[in-house]
Amino acid sequence: MLNVENINILFLILITFCLSGIYTFILYLLKFHPEKKISKFIFIFFTFFKTVFLVIIIVLVAYFFYNIYNAIDQYLNLLELKKYVKNLSRERILAKIIITEIPNNNYFKCNVELYSLTGKIFKKSSFEIPGTEFYIDFVVINFDYTFIEKGSNNIAYPNVIFSDRISFDDGFALLTDEELKKFLAAEADKFLGLNSKKVESLSQFIFKSIKDENYAKKNGVRCIVGSALHHKVFLNSVYKVYLQNTGGLTLIEETF
Repeated sequence: MLNVENINILFLILITFCLSGIYTFILYLLKFHPEKKISKFIFIFFTFFKTVFLVIIIVLVAYFFYNIYNAIDQYLNLLELKKYVKNLSRERILAKIIITEIPNNNYFKCNVELYSLTGKIFKKSSFEIPGTEFYIDFVVINFDYTFIEKGSNNIAYPNVIFSDRISFDDGFALLTDEELKKFLAAEADKFLGLNSKKVESLSQFIFKSIKDENYAKKNGVRCIVGSALHHKVFLNSVYKVYLQNTGGLTLIEETF
């Protein structure tokens, strides 16, 4: 059952008494006759008491069914979120870094390719970065083990690329906010068991969890951390970042 704030309970009680009072007044106008031996006060009191009791029963029954409906709805949303996260957290390539030029020891040029769920390129970018070693940072979202099946409980998305000569704060963002929304919902038709509208809704949930820590904790997100992988640059080298089935990230240099 869902927790309800005290203000909502007080509001329901107030509504109950107001409706009971209105009903009692109407009943008094329609049924009370001066010649009856029972006093007006006793009649009104017992009528009001009866109507309060009946209205409270009706409100409690309605509230009970309302909570059942919400509990079922939350459970169904949880099942859909588990499908969504399981798709996002399965082993797949997240990014590729290609070192295209190293004019001197002061900086290097690289191309960064970001991949969607099915391994298709989502975005290509080119950078000129001071330094001899690159760092590529990912935001990793860890869900509670009781919330998501163990072994497929993390989501990761590319965040910033920087180097040994420029800090994270001065690095280059890999996705804008709008691109992140599209990235999380890219190729929604490939999410087994979910329609595109549900996937879009769940991606908005992930996006809001990233931006709002309190909201995230209330909705099963254990923590949100940064994970920066790094490697020394070599001309024409290609590095791939994979998200493992266990949720971990690995950086692998491609060999030909």
